[in-house]
Amino acid sequence: MTGEIQTGVQRLRIWGTFKLFVGMLAAVSSIFGMMQRVSASPGSWWGPVAVASAALLTLEGIFQLLPETYTNLLIALAAMIPIGISSLSGEWPARVWIFAAMVAFLEWTIRRLSSATGRSEIGTLVFSGLLGAALANTTVELFRYYWNAPSVWTLGQIMGFMFPIALPWVLVAILILHSGREVFRARGEIAEPGLGQRDLSN
Repeated sequence: MTGEIQTGVQRLRIWGTFKLFVGMLAAVSSIFGMMQRVSASPGSWWGPVAVASAALLTLEGIFQLLPETYTNLLIALAAMIPIGISSLSGEWPARVWIFAAMVAFLEWTIRRLSSATGRSEIGTLVFSGLLGAALANTTVELFRYYWNAPSVWTLGQIMGFMFPIALPWVLVAILILHSGREVFRARGEIAEPGLGQRDLSN
């Protein structure tokens, strides 16, 4: 039994590290895209949604690697995400504070659902799904850009266009498949103590 628990802990650490990596990579690329105004038109919500989802996915990885992290701290960090995004432009419209409250509430809801149902991958499924939706929007915009380009594509241009899209799709798809399988597998089951689930009273 002890060996099974150790194997489970090691497996969760691997997935936690993977979530942390994908979340940070997606956050950096999304912020870069917002600054370059490539993946979305000015005023679009897709950029902030992508950054917030990526950052929340990063918090999922941190929570899985450090299960004793205080829930309130994670919620506070989640609320700071839209504020940090807005600081890039130096503007503080009312919608930023509304978005911050929504992100914090989403993080709080995910933490409560994970604790109540014993399904630790709910957050990963939700956030990777949102990332997939934002990535789909970016993919469509890029296809439109290249499709309307007047020049004929060379093989190198095609490969250079497809690789940056294919890589994030593969990473996000892995997370969606993994978290979806774990969520439905955990139906009716109670998570074992010490494997990423704990009391959220703190």
